[in-house]
Amino acid sequence: MRPTSIFHRFLFSIKKIFIRRNKPPLSIVWTAPIISQEPSTSFKNSLSEEERGKLDKIFQEVHLISQIYKYVPPRLNEKDWSSLLKCENPKQVLNQLRFFYEVWKRREKEEQAKAEQKAQRKLEMDENSDVTQRPKIFNIDQKKLEHQQQGLYHMHSFLLDKPPRVAIDCQNITRKIPWPLFLVNFDETNADLEKTRKKHLAIIDAPTRPPITLPEVTSKNYTDLFPREELIYLSPDAEKELEAIESDKVYIIGGIVDRVHEPRIPKFASFETADSDGVEARKLPLDTYVDWKSGSKYLTLTAVLQILQDVYETQGNWKFALERHVPVRKTRSDEERNPKVRQIYKNYHNYEKEVIRIVYEKLGEDRNC
Repeated sequence: MRPTSIFHRFLFSIKKIFIRRNKPPLSIVWTAPIISQEPSTSFKNSLSEEERGKLDKIFQEVHLISQIYKYVPPRLNEKDWSSLLKCENPKQVLNQLRFFYEVWKRREKEEQAKAEQKAQRKLEMDENSDVTQRPKIFNIDQKKLEHQQQGLYHMHSFLLDKPPRVAIDCQNITRKIPWPLFLVNFDETNADLEKTRKKHLAIIDAPTRPPITLPEVTSKNYTDLFPREELIYLSPDAEKELEAIESDKVYIIGGIVDRVHEPRIPKFASFETADSDGVEARKLPLDTYVDWKSGSKYLTLTAVLQILQDVYETQGNWKFALERHVPVRKTRSDEERNPKVRQIYKNYHNYEKEVIRIVYEKLGEDRNC
């Protein structure tokens, strides 16, 4: 191991011991605004009069928040301002700014890592290179010729000898039999959904798409695609628990938020949707198999799908599936959690709560858009 590598490892260990990373501020500190530049004139002109009025409100909030909240990116583009326009209150604006900051910070680290790797490679090349520049023959670098000669040597070896062969199995070992997936009630007139579809689901519209392994996107309701007796709507507010995963059933996972109250979304949205469509509703047997100690009993869409697949593939082993996909933090009480971690989260919560309070105090109580 090179001495420089050992030195860097030593410095990293010292930082871990003595430096508290991502230490949240415990009090509000007023600074110059991180974001002071307004959205471009061309962007404003593309908006309606009502949207421009809303954008003015949001800019005031962003300008103020960037003076007292450190987790704000140094700049915002038109796409960012479009996302902020969808926020309904200062809390959502703050969350969106924090998300932009995290994305910007991650990109900064990636670019820094690439720059360091490039510098390290250049340093190694300088150390290993000859004092004089490598000779070039017909504008071809001598090192490239050496690599080509090495490749020809290996080809001749394969022809003359018969060494052992290696096969890399690239099949999906976790789900050998993929489940058919349907994205129903997909509003094709929604510009945001359509943009997301083109970005992440473009392969679905490809002429050579596999008809089974890729999801089907449709604006139709599930009752138009399948018989009602085959449908089971998964809802945390259902009375009966789901007992088994059957191959002749269709399991509906609502792409909506049940865990907290959201504007325009009822508190029991998934259960009420199932009831209005005349579809049986069931909930996952969390109370039976999980010792839930903290947090709300709600899971992500990905976790629910993985639980269903694991239960089916293990012939009904709910305990295994739930222990595998329910976050560990849900099964730990407040006393069992790391007190330092809990204090950090509490500091963050109080800090952001104070930021929101100042926004309402400085800009007025009626800040909901």
